[in-house]
Amino acid sequence: MLWPIFEGLNDWKIVKCVPGKSDDKDDANMCRNVVLEGLTSIICEQIQEHGYGAIDTIATDECPEGFYLVQWTGLPYTLQQDTVCYDSTPPLKLKSGEMVCKA
Repeated sequence: MLWPIFEGLNDWKIVKCVPGKSDDKDDANMCRNVVLEGLTSIICEQIQEHGYGAIDTIATDECPEGFYLVQWTGLPYTLQQDTVCYDSTPPLKLKSGEMVCKA
């Protein structure tokens, strides 16, 4: 059907990619985690002490805009042990290995 457009060049095969029918959610979760870790690294490289950022949240009466503006007070680092952050409501339970930055 597309052969006249290509005029024989490259002998390309046009295929349609569709999600598999596998019930294996572990592969999807692993791929999602790899992408999120990569994005986290890119964002962390852009954070500068005394710079500004925005943290997405759900719009509430307390925060109708749906985000918080923050000023970074340090550089990002990886937690070495599980930690509870009591500066937020409710307190955040953070696991060892997570990237964090004080703001």
